[in-house]
Amino acid sequence: FPVTIILADPNYHQRIHALEKPEWVKKGILYSALFWTLFDAMAIWVVWQARILLQDAEGGDQLFLNLLQSGVPKWLAGIWGASMLAITISTANSFTFTGSQSIHHDIWRHWPIQRVSTNLNRGKWAIFIFTIFSTWMAWLFAEDSMVNMFYTVSPVVLSVVLIPLFMALYLPVKIPDISALFAGLIITFCTLLWSAFQMGEGTGLNAFIFGVSISLIVYGGLYIFARTKS
Repeated sequence: FPVTIILADPNYHQRIHALEKPEWVKKGILYSALFWTLFDAMAIWVVWQARILLQDAEGGDQLFLNLLQSGVPKWLAGIWGASMLAITISTANSFTFTGSQSIHHDIWRHWPIQRVSTNLNRGKWAIFIFTIFSTWMAWLFAEDSMVNMFYTVSPVVLSVVLIPLFMALYLPVKIPDISALFAGLIITFCTLLWSAFQMGEGTGLNAFIFGVSISLIVYGGLYIFARTKS
């Protein structure tokens, strides 16, 4: 599941295409994987320590902050807090600009807005729309945990992105952009509907499997139609 998220992450592909030489890409992926492994190992170690020191803590969402407040020296807590803030800000910036770029290039260019004629103005409006949408999502999960938000949103995103990503890489068939857009909307609606009817009894993995299955059917039909047309 996490590996699938990395492969479907638009920021991952954006950084790869930003490099000029393939050998830079290979080294960058290798170094990134090493740092990811180190980061995850440190995060797991911290959680273990928090479980030992804070045995009365309920749940796992607040363990990092609880340990920061009561389980480490002040100088280390300062570094720790600044690091968590930096991770949050950098992630928010990356997804804000990537999401705004998707709105600008993948949606608006199919329905040109005459009053917003320049690319710069459209880009500003795309950032504004994405920021409003992100704020709304944060408000929906304000009383929930980031973990639950992750497992609620990720299956929808992966279901829409994963199959067309592999098609673009390995299948030499051009699917019209407008068809791919409506296919994504259909897959999103079906996956959200599935999650809603589960009423909290299912898991993110169940929704992911269902969404990918719908995606295979929809994009499989588009692939067959595109092959017959060509």
